[in-house]
Amino acid sequence: MPFVFGLALALLGGFTALQPLQLPLLAWLAGVYVILWLYGLVVDDTRVSSVLWGPTIAAGAWLGLWLGEGGASPANLLICSLATAWALKTAAISWLSGTESTRIDGLRAAAGSRWPAVALLRVHLPQALLAWVLTAPIVAALGAGWDPSLSPLHWVGLGFWAAGILLQSHGEITRGDRLLAPLRCTLAHWGFGCFAAAAGRAEFLIVPALVTVATYAHEQIRERRARASRPLALAFALSADG
Repeated sequence: MPFVFGLALALLGGFTALQPLQLPLLAWLAGVYVILWLYGLVVDDTRVSSVLWGPTIAAGAWLGLWLGEGGASPANLLICSLATAWALKTAAISWLSGTESTRIDGLRAAAGSRWPAVALLRVHLPQALLAWVLTAPIVAALGAGWDPSLSPLHWVGLGFWAAGILLQSHGEITRGDRLLAPLRCTLAHWGFGCFAAAAGRAEFLIVPALVTVATYAHEQIRERRARASRPLALAFALSADG
């Protein structure tokens, strides 16, 4: 946890220095997730924030379009539209899969009476922070006041985005493949990183790079845990049969 907050502070300083618009965006996202936290406590269901996580990134993109310097150019509108389509797809996957709901239910069962504080510190604020990090390249692409025409990097970014959406839509393509499976979570972000690079903000490519490293590390940890649990599951099954 200290490492996560240290990285967050480093990103905050770096992004704000590169583009001052990033700070009000972070404040806005934090406010949104505090509201979602309060709503979850009232209705006794905090999972709504997981479903709305993607749409808050898209909303941040449109907010960046409104506050930024680039204006409603065709390229900017295309980027915001792609962010919206990705966000709706992510929300649908989260709603249908229930994977994040299972994780939150586990945290709630372990937290007991401390759940309100745990929900804020371990669910909602981290979601706000991650949403801000992933929105940063999109806003960087929108707020640089650049040529509104589409460049080759825009087309490269569009290719990455389309490949990411394809893999999300057809999970069976990558199921069981340790190399391809994490790409479902990373390719679209490489697309947005290319959009930022097309706007002269290539330094924001650090975001999809970090997402890629974190995703593959998470997959490796999950695989090791699965391998470690198999002998225990087999021993339990044999004892039950005996």
